[in-house]
Amino acid sequence: MIEYLQQLNYWHWWVFGVAMFILEMLGVGGFLIGIGTAALVLGLLVVIGLVSSWQMQLLTFSTLAVVFTMLYWKYFRSATGTDPASTLNQRGLAYVGRHFTASAPVVGGFARLQFGDTFWEVNCDQDIAEGEQFLVESVEGMTLKIRKES
Repeated sequence: MIEYLQQLNYWHWWVFGVAMFILEMLGVGGFLIGIGTAALVLGLLVVIGLVSSWQMQLLTFSTLAVVFTMLYWKYFRSATGTDPASTLNQRGLAYVGRHFTASAPVVGGFARLQFGDTFWEVNCDQDIAEGEQFLVESVEGMTLKIRKES
């Protein structure tokens, strides 16, 4: 095993780095991007001659892998828009903060109003006449909480 480690050179790291990127394409979720980048950068450092012994190569690889993985998770992962509070499959949240015109009167604080192609139960603290403006404040289950515009 030691004999193999003593013969590590740049192309071993480049092949390993490319293999990590190929495995990442199978859907690991970003973890192998840092490892693959570390291997490619280490291969470049070996070519330049900054790292030569196998001990230094493994130490440098370990350090670079941790650094690049942390950088990926901190900067690039947040830029991809994978927000855990996504509104996917929560259609009512798309209406929060928007202004609408009542298509039917809201009497007694409850009504069934049409938003686009969907009818929603609405709840309001005061009556709203047909044609008046209102604001969607929040969503409670399948009911939109609205407020009359002044």
